[in-house]
Amino acid sequence: MKIVATVLLGPGSEKSVGEAIASVKAHVDGFLLIESGGGQKAMEAAMFAAPRIYDVVRNEWQGDYGAARQFALDQARKHRTAYALTLDPDERLELGADFRDVIAAHPEADVWILP
Repeated sequence: MKIVATVLLGPGSEKSVGEAIASVKAHVDGFLLIESGGGQKAMEAAMFAAPRIYDVVRNEWQGDYGAARQFALDQARKHRTAYALTLDPDERLELGADFRDVIAAHPEADVWILP
């Protein structure tokens, strides 16, 4: 089961993206970095923090988080991932269990929304 984290890099994200990536790197196989206005500093911070990067893709910010997340999911599909976790740099994943175990325990679920 291949799990990728898509990380949306917008303005100012260089300040927090390292912590966001650190919170999920044990649960995913790699990262897709979506650069949407964060610039070189955000990209460098993400590349430094992410142990495995599948791709870096530029997506012009349209002022629509839904469209940005859909773009990220479309990129994950291109990499033939079983699951994609879309992560903003200010978000953190805190799980008491391994994400793969949670997914395996609920094969009927195809979308997970985590607070």
